[in-house]
Amino acid sequence: MRLATLVLGAVLTGGAVAPYYPQPTAVASCVGPSLIDVEHLTLERGTSVTVEGSPFVDGCNDTGSCSVGCGGRCDDPEPVEPQEDIHLELVQGGRAWPLGNVDADDDGRASWTFVVPEDADLGRARLVADGVRPVQVRIS
Repeated sequence: MRLATLVLGAVLTGGAVAPYYPQPTAVASCVGPSLIDVEHLTLERGTSVTVEGSPFVDGCNDTGSCSVGCGGRCDDPEPVEPQEDIHLELVQGGRAWPLGNVDADDDGRASWTFVVPEDADLGRARLVADGVRPVQVRIS
């Protein structure tokens, strides 16, 4: 009986003291840039197209760290800078057409306006921007 009382006392004491121990910090992951509204995009040869992307920034403004548990506190997110000279190209088979280089605005948005190459083949191609996963598009 005495051992059970000691174990119960230790468990209750540990549970009461645990919230006061320093807690580890929790940090969110950065969201990488992406091209906006380009899934299932069809590009017509010889036409002018505008493609946008976001967030093209150096730094990670969504990772302010917070301690977990009772009395947690949060630090300010780290500062970010818009990226410059972001390259976009159209890739099809072993060929690539540069579509332009742009600077992101203060919010990290980038916008390219280009004419779809006349000599691109009909069918599948990819839009590839710096730091972005290539996106499948269709040439018509």
